[in-house]
This record gives sequence, structure tokens and C-alpha cells, in this order.
Amino acid sequence: MKPEQVWVKCWAFTEDELFGKLLNEPNQDFGVHCGSSIGFAPIKQEDGILCVYTGKCLDE
Repeated sequence: MKPEQVWVKCWAFTEDELFGKLLNEPNQDFGVHCGSSIGFAPIKQEDGILCVYTGKCLDE
């Protein structure tokens, strides 16, 4: 799988993870869909910050 951009509306956070609702359908099959509540984490990069899906889907 390749990295993919999606829109997420954040509704909660902890010290190292954010949680939000996925606002669009991913093109690849990550096992989450538009409307899913997911966890993601900010990862510092040389050119900025990248938010990465943590594998947590709170819909289950």
C-alpha cells in the first residue's frame, strides 16, 4: 500500500494520539471507510509534520 491523503475531523486527543471522523473514502482498502472514527499520530518529518493512522478504528 502507498501513503494516501484523507480528510479527518478531529474530536479528541491524548498526549501522543488524535482521534477523528474520516470525512472521505480512502482509495485503497485500509479497512476503514468514510464516517469511521480512527486514531492517528503526528510524526515529525524534515519538511513538517505527517499524521499517520495508528491502526485504531473505534467503530468496532
